[in-house]
Amino acid sequence: MVRVAIVDDHRIVIAGLRRLLDMEPGIQVVGTAVSAMSGIELCDETRPDVLILDMRLPDGRGTQVISRFRERYPGMRIVALTGYGGMVQKEALEAGANVFLTKELASDEVVRAVLGPAVRTSVSTGWDELSDREKEVARLAITGMSNPEIARELMISINTVKTHLASVLYKLGARNRTELATVMREV
Repeated sequence: MVRVAIVDDHRIVIAGLRRLLDMEPGIQVVGTAVSAMSGIELCDETRPDVLILDMRLPDGRGTQVISRFRERYPGMRIVALTGYGGMVQKEALEAGANVFLTKELASDEVVRAVLGPAVRTSVSTGWDELSDREKEVARLAITGMSNPEIARELMISINTVKTHLASVLYKLGARNRTELATVMREV
């Protein structure tokens, strides 16, 4: 059983995540909190395996919050959750988050992030999990194109590019575009 704590200052987000995760076999939500301080208390009490952590809390923001939790709970899987993408993703991963998700991702991506990356026998298996649009974004990203350039090329929004790129990185187990380029050489 994977034990999960949720820390987000939006109660509707907490309710949605809790409902989603409670429906999954093998996942137990052990508690929720609406601030970094109450999240630390929650984690002290419940010792979750996974923490879903909003990056914008009333008593802490971004990398500071992630760093605080990473120092206190080094073995806990941290899923950074935000409404923003771009450079925030890089900062979150560098601060110690295991996974970065934007709040616009599909529910199955949240479940996958909580359960951890699937064990793959090869990178090509991960590549097969990508949608056609995710593959297009990945190919353009490793050429050095920026998110706005990719958005223009594919005629989609920058936020959609960020969402697809975050999903690609997660599915292929890469932390950034450089690792993505390395991983894609194997495909």
